Order: sequence, then C-alpha cells, then structure tokens
Amino acid sequence: MNSDTPEAAIPADVLRKWQRIVDLVAGLMHVPSAVVTRLEPPRYTHYRTIVSSDSTGNPFPIDQTFSMDIGTFCETVIKNCEPLLVANALEDAQWQSAPEIGVGMISYLGFPVLWPDGRMFGTICVLDDKTNRYSDVYQEVLAHCRDVLQGDLQTLARLGHELEEQRAHLSELFARVPEAVVMVDRESRITRVNPEFTKIFGYTAAEAIGQRVKHLITPDDLQDEVDSFLHRMVQAREVFAVETVRRHKNGTRVPVSLICVPVSSNGS
Repeated sequence: MNSDTPEAAIPADVLRKWQRIVDLVAGLMHVPSAVVTRLEPPRYTHYRTIVSSDSTGNPFPIDQTFSMDIGTFCETVIKNCEPLLVANALEDAQWQSAPEIGVGMISYLGFPVLWPDGRMFGTICVLDDKTNRYSDVYQEVLAHCRDVLQGDLQTLARLGHELEEQRAHLSELFARVPEAVVMVDRESRITRVNPEFTKIFGYTAAEAIGQRVKHLITPDDLQDEVDSFLHRMVQAREVFAVETVRRHKNGTRVPVSLICVPVSSNGS
C-alpha cells in the first residue's frame, strides 16, 4: 500500500454527496443497507464505514471499524480487488461464518473503489437480510456509483498534487526573496523565517521560531509599536509600510523598511 502519492482527506461536501448516493441506492434496490468503506491508512489493517445509508434496518453506523482479518465481505473485495456477489451466505459453505450474518445481513453486492493510481480506497456495497441475486441492472447501477466515487477521488488527488506543487513553488520563492521575511501568528510569535532574516538579524530559524517578534528583534523602546502593527494587521486587515528600527542578535540596532501584510490561514 506504500505510495508517494498522499491520500487526500475526503471533504465534507463530497461525503454529503456520497451519503445521498447510498441513500438513493438503498431505496432503489429496496435493501436495508448501502455503505461506502475506506481502508484506513497508514497501516491498512482496518477499514471503516465513512457513509452509510439512512435506511430502516441498516446495522452499520458511520465510523464503524472492521479488522482486515475477520472474513467480512468487504474485506474479501478489498483483498481480491474484485467485485463480490453473495446471494445467500447461509446457503454457501464459503460464507456461513461471515460476520455480517450476525447482524442479519445474508446477501451482499460490493465493488472495490480505487484511487487514481490503482491503490485500494475501499468499497461501495449493498447488503440485504434476505436472499438477493441483484439483477444485472442493479449491478450496473452500483458499478456506476463506484465510477462516480472514483471520479471524485481522481479530482481530489489532482487537487492534492496541485496544492503540493504550489506549496513547493511558494517555499522556493520564500527562500529566495532577497529581503527578510517573517511570518507571525496572531500573538506575534514567529512561525517561519527565510534565510535572509538570518543574514540580517543573526538568528537561525531554529532560534527564531516560537519567539515573539517584540522580544526577539524589537528594541525595548519600540515594544508598543509591535502591538500597534499587529492590531492593524489582525483587526483592521491593513496592508502598510513603515520605516523603523529593529535589533540584531548582537544588540546593535538595524534600520529597516517594514511591509506588513495580513495573510489568511485556516479560513480565518
């Protein structure tokens, strides 16, 4: 299961879409349960239900976790990477010990769901409490739903790659800017500095990160100035430039031209 491709988180809007799909499938096929499962990284020893139909008699809640060594139907689909149809587990010696029987589900139809690079994501499946051979039409419907899920995963993987590329590009630009760049949080603690910061102020990134700007590089007589600048950025969302003075690690005063820019993070 190892891959250089990161496994994207599934956004809430996509989960809502998938929830609607399983609800429709359960209603269309007249079965008590339709489920999407995910093989859990990083160890892949368990899978989890991430959406489950809101239908009468469904015994599988969202976030229920199953070990990959107990012989469930979905486990078999994941391990074999093939669709599985079990018309009646009670009449098939291979499946008479299937854990699903314990919760009243004796028939199953499931398809593997894959990431774009071929890695296993999980399954989409339906289960019934009575014999069900699932007509060709039903099988085609579930296969189509699987394709919809895989299309969403392809989009998520593409966006993830694009985001990683953008981050790498921005990191390179950050490192190459010929001026000192300091990123701070709302409490003026330094979260990131570029190499030019070290050249100008003498502090390495390890020494600077986590320190407050006002304590690290601001002269004692200009402490209030930092609070004023922070208020303008955080509260007023103001972009501004000022001429001022900061302090080198060796104690000398360094004239600087500050450009202060508020940057949104985590939707704030």
